[in-house]
Amino acid sequence: MSPRRIAKRYLPDPHLLAQNPRLAWFRPLLRARGIWHFGRRSVAGGLSLGLFLAFVPIPVQQLLSIPCALVLRVNLPAALGGVWVSNPLTFAPIFYFAYRVGLVATGTSPSAQTLDFSIAGLADTVSKIATPLLVGCLICGLVSAMLGNLAVRLLWRLMLVQRIRRKRAVRDMRKIEVIAASDADPV
Repeated sequence: MSPRRIAKRYLPDPHLLAQNPRLAWFRPLLRARGIWHFGRRSVAGGLSLGLFLAFVPIPVQQLLSIPCALVLRVNLPAALGGVWVSNPLTFAPIFYFAYRVGLVATGTSPSAQTLDFSIAGLADTVSKIATPLLVGCLICGLVSAMLGNLAVRLLWRLMLVQRIRRKRAVRDMRKIEVIAASDADPV
């Protein structure tokens, strides 16, 4: 079964969402072209957007992905799915990795210090890790977005080639059956 059919089976119908009275304010946005389209470019763009936003160090990445998907006209469910790479279980390892990437990219060394839970101590800690973290998040977000886009396009292409080969094989088998049937029945 194709990913398009699987997605359409499990995702809500956009027309039913637009008719929901609780979502009346969002009705024009929910009807926007492209955000529900399950084409190769739209899904690849949506996943890229979601993966990039997964590395944004704020707690409301999912809410940020909705207007971004609307503006960029990419697949909204793919963008929301991509954001969930960064979830409560993976949040700490992802941002620690991004911090380490940022340390390498900026050429700074990690500062070993004890945590001071006063406001001044927390502000000092945040100021020391902010630049490497943000640079690392930007690098990791861009790389993951590019890899996600490439992976979707490659998998989509492979599935298309496989479907074409399957159709050709069925067509060739039918030709062979027709030829065999015409050879077996002399008129």
